[in-house]
Formats: sequence, structure tokens, C-alpha cells
Amino acid sequence: EIWPILLSGGKLCIIPDEDKLDYIKVNEFFMQHQVSYAFLPTQFAELFFELENTYLRNLIVGGDKLRKFTTQTYEVKNAYGPTEVTVESNQFTVDKMYDNIPIGKPIANYTCYVVDKYLNLLPIGVVGELLIGGDGLARGYLNRDDLTHEKFILNPFQTVADKGNGYNSRLYKTGDLVRWLPNGNLEYWGRNDFQVKIRGYRIELGEIENRLLAIPGIEQVLVLAIEDGNKNNFLCAYYISSAIIAEDIIKDQLAINLASYMIPDYFISMEKFPLNVNGKIDRKALPKPDLSKLASEYIAPSNEEQSLICSAFAEILNLEQVGINDDFFKLGGNSIKTIRLVSKLQTNFKITVTDVFKLKTPLKLSKLAPVSGVSKISKIEPREYYPASYAQERIFITDQLSGGSTLYNIPIQIKIIGPIDKEQLGIALNK
Repeated sequence: EIWPILLSGGKLCIIPDEDKLDYIKVNEFFMQHQVSYAFLPTQFAELFFELENTYLRNLIVGGDKLRKFTTQTYEVKNAYGPTEVTVESNQFTVDKMYDNIPIGKPIANYTCYVVDKYLNLLPIGVVGELLIGGDGLARGYLNRDDLTHEKFILNPFQTVADKGNGYNSRLYKTGDLVRWLPNGNLEYWGRNDFQVKIRGYRIELGEIENRLLAIPGIEQVLVLAIEDGNKNNFLCAYYISSAIIAEDIIKDQLAINLASYMIPDYFISMEKFPLNVNGKIDRKALPKPDLSKLASEYIAPSNEEQSLICSAFAEILNLEQVGINDDFFKLGGNSIKTIRLVSKLQTNFKITVTDVFKLKTPLKLSKLAPVSGVSKISKIEPREYYPASYAQERIFITDQLSGGSTLYNIPIQIKIIGPIDKEQLGIALNK
């Protein structure tokens, strides 16, 4: 536990254990001992900023993404660095509130690279993974050679001068997503492993959190992906606000900038986030949402069309019962399941995948035109040959120009056990 250790006039001050998680008592301790330099974990510091302190000269904040800041009489530095780089590699002096507070430039003896998944360097403004090199890199993980080889790699960008000095030969793959700003600072965007798939879409949880923090009154927020018993992921937003905000208002605000699949299914208002001994949010201690509330109050179908759609929902989603106001996607639907649903309902309704994404509930879908109003495509009469399509004509011309190329051939071998009538097999394949 590093953060309770503070410098005051050249001496060390240790905060009593019983006061460490109370930001008001910490501030009182600072004032009592005239602490001038300190380090506080991010979530703790965001609360600490609300208090007045006349002794602090410099406060370093680190451990998580800094999302809230109010101008102070003392200097605030937003620090970044994983444990594997021992322990801080970047700093940024925060002088105002930014849409996304930067994590700054590399400090002395550190180098930073932003790369894509192929380890290509990325230009300014493009989000990629952060790699860190320099004197502070750990040797690796104790008794975890596999993880060491995965996370600590040879530096493909090492300069000739660095090679001659034996410097900066290894890099640590942080798993953090960042981008360079034109002024040379880095901007933190989230974690590779904080990207989750919801209903077939890949989502960056940090983007949702930033949009929530932009809503007036919301002070702190954390968005998690919650898995139900059927391995379906749902979004849950935990937030602290200065006043009561109706859930519908939050959703309406988010809908201005976010797609519907990025709007959390649950919103849990809290007085404060549970913190662990290191001052970070204790995610395991957060209250679990009631997954049964995903379905709206059950209302039975009132006609044949609604019954057909409710039954199709239940079958595709593996549920016992679905009401007419239940949202297909909140119940676990995704793009693949949507295609299956459309395929099942097309015998009775004029329905498309787009309809399901827009209308979502059996009640709204039941108002689509019945299949009797759809002109069916009649089966063509049997012929020995049929006119080629434009795509087939293109392939034929390409074949003629390239002189019998096998570019469009797909070779395959199938092992058949037992006797086979080759003539009948040929007829079947041609059919």
C-alpha cells in the first residue's frame, strides 16, 4: 500500500488505517500535518477535489482513468503506469477539465509506442495498443514464462544508438488503448479486454462511461458487462449523482450520441463506490442487478399474430414465456438470432432483419403486413440451361482472359466409405 505514505517537510506521515478510506478524514490529516506532497488513487482523488486544502503544493493521482477534475490551488499531476513498468511511465499536469483527461508524455528513461495488432506504428489520432520500454521494465512474471513471453517482447523500434548502449531492448504490451495527441501527449481510451460483445456488436465500455459523465449531475460512473445463465451479456451502469435523475432521462441523453445497443440495460444509483484497500473500486462488492427485470411486466398475446411472434421469441431465445412488450434484444437476442427469428416468421409476416432491430417487441412486429400480401417468387420451369447472372458472366470472362485459371475453383476431398455408383453420383452433383 503505497498511497498512505506522504511527504511533509521532509518527513514521512502514515495515515491511520481507520482513516484511509475516508477522504474527509484524509484531508483533515493533511491539514493537521501540513502535508505538501501526496499521492492518492484516482477514485479517491475525485472525491478529494471537492475539499479545500491550503497546504498541498503537489498531488499525484493514479491507478485508474481520471474522469473528474475541478481547478485547485495546488498542482495536480495525472500519472499513468502499470506495475510491470515499476510503476509510473507517464505524467500530465491537469489545469482544467478535459473531455478526456490525457495521461501525458513519457517521463525520463521511458519510451512509448502506439501500435496496431501487427505492431505497426500508428499516426497521431489513431487509437492502438500502448507499448512501453525503458529502464523500469520488470524482468517478467515469476514462474509464468508463458505470460512473460506474451507480454514482454523484443523492441522492433530500437535505434542503432540504443542497441549500442544496450538500452530499450524490450517492450511491455500494456493492453491499454491510447492515441497520440498533436501536442505529444497520450490520451487513454480504455482496455483491450474492456471491449465486450453485446448482441453481436463490439463495444468499448469506456465510451459509454464518458457519455454518462457528460450528463449534468452524474459525478462518477462505472459500466460493466454482466453475464446471465444463458451466457448472454448485458450492460449495467453504476453511477453516483448529485441529484436524483430519472432513468428515462439518462437513456434519452445517451441516445443522442450512442447506438441503441450501447445503452445500458440496468442503471444502479449509488451513494458511493466500494473501495478496496488500495483505494480502487472493488468490483466484486458492487450490487448485482436483478436479471429477471430484463423482461417487462408480462402481458399475454391477444391475437394470433402476437401469439405466433411470442412463441417464436421464446423458441429462439430458449425462454418459457414471452410477453408482447418484451424486447427481443434485452432478452438475449443478437444478430444471428435475429436472422433465425426472421427465417421462422417469414412464412406468416412480411418481415426483415431491419424490422426486428427497429420494432423489437411482439406487439410492434405483429402490425407488419401478413404474408398473404407478399408476392411470392414462382419456381422457374426446368431447363437444360439457364441464362447466366452478371456475376457468372464476369467469372466466365475472367476465365477466358486468364487462359483456364483455377482461381475460382474450390478443391475439396470427401472420403466415402462403402460402395458408390459413380454415374448416379455425377447425376446428383449436376442436379
